[in-house]
Amino acid sequence: MPPWMTNQSMSLGPNASLDDVAGYVDQIDAVGMSGFINNIKGIYHEMEFVEAENANGDDVFARLHTDKNHPGSDVILYDKSSGEVVKVQLKATDDPGLVENAQARYPDTEIYVTSETAARFKDNPMVHDSGFSNREITGRVENELRDIKAAGAGPLDFIPQTAIWSTALAAAPVIKEWWQGRITREECR
Repeated sequence: MPPWMTNQSMSLGPNASLDDVAGYVDQIDAVGMSGFINNIKGIYHEMEFVEAENANGDDVFARLHTDKNHPGSDVILYDKSSGEVVKVQLKATDDPGLVENAQARYPDTEIYVTSETAARFKDNPMVHDSGFSNREITGRVENELRDIKAAGAGPLDFIPQTAIWSTALAAAPVIKEWWQGRITREECR
């Protein structure tokens, strides 16, 4: 269990309401919020990477592991033309130490990192730019969390966000199936 969850008295299920999500986010203390944001940021980075890879028109198809805690890698890349399968890690961080630790633990696994960090590893053939900025990913996650907390504080003032989050939470199981490669993007839609 991530450290930011250890003191949480509430857990969220697939049918959580916007108020449930807002209450959950509200009970995370300042220290735990950093870990919570980093965890969400990492998942968001993985999802964005998979979507971008699958939309770029080349022969490589990406999918997340079905097991969220797969040791050593986060995403599986399939090259349709060669049949090659490569498992890669993703890191949404500006801390080069996290990348170095991952390399030490899994030296044969390629790592895709956010743009700011990739610049620090430009001479390392095992580290690649994922095409996403750590600053932008962090900002998006923080903004969404603020929106959730604000919507929970006054739901009548945030009807559009309520509809979006309710739809997102209801669609989460289907989206998860797509992220894990069990269904196609078209089936997900």
